[in-house]
Amino acid sequence: MQLNIHQPCHEKWSNMSPSEKGKLCASCQKEVVDFTQFTDQQLIDFFKQQRSGENTCGRLQTHQLNRTLVHYKPTSHWPSITLASVLSLLGITGYAQNTTKLSPVLQQFSFQPEMIETLAIQKQYSLNFQTFTVKGLVIDAESEEPLFVANVVQKGTYNGVSTDVDGNFSITVTTQDSVELSFSFIGYATKTIVFSIDQLQVLAENKEQLVVQLNPLLTTITLGMLITSPPKNPIIRVGQRVKYFFWRIFH
Repeated sequence: MQLNIHQPCHEKWSNMSPSEKGKLCASCQKEVVDFTQFTDQQLIDFFKQQRSGENTCGRLQTHQLNRTLVHYKPTSHWPSITLASVLSLLGITGYAQNTTKLSPVLQQFSFQPEMIETLAIQKQYSLNFQTFTVKGLVIDAESEEPLFVANVVQKGTYNGVSTDVDGNFSITVTTQDSVELSFSFIGYATKTIVFSIDQLQVLAENKEQLVVQLNPLLTTITLGMLITSPPKNPIIRVGQRVKYFFWRIFH
């Protein structure tokens, strides 16, 4: 399945009034569905449920158009689970057999002066770290709409969270002096903000609300009447999947 918009709509998204699935266009009195956060599979499911002959106006990102949507098939994990179960049982059995041959051994252990000094240094080092919980909101800089599942990551670590359906996030960070947070979303320019200890203290005490605005990339969003078409030649479909795969990696 492919999605195409032959005649893009030039109405401003920010001027439309909210509706159940997106916004209502005052010019044509039609509901414009916001598909910008849909996955390929969600797009396929949506249009499969659509009645024959029914037209849909939509808001999409450029990479969602004019290519074959990728259908993801769920994979079964039963073989790996079964193998893991057998290996764990074998491991337990082997352990039970080997424990009969082992005899308990008692060893005396005493703290040396060097070890006490090392522990004291480690304790003092850990006291220099402070933990803060930062809460905020990630929105579109143009429409001021909240961004769902935007990524919030503490740079240089594996610590990260995603925004909820209302664009809200909450992340706990640990630092000695400052924290660098990266905010990213598909189709938007990544923003990095450095927070000092004083700023983190203010945010942690909810004295100020953190609102992060992400700017959409140029020609990212397209509005208009959607037209679905069957997939192209299988060879072309493979090429499009490879192109889409590399697009997701570098954006």
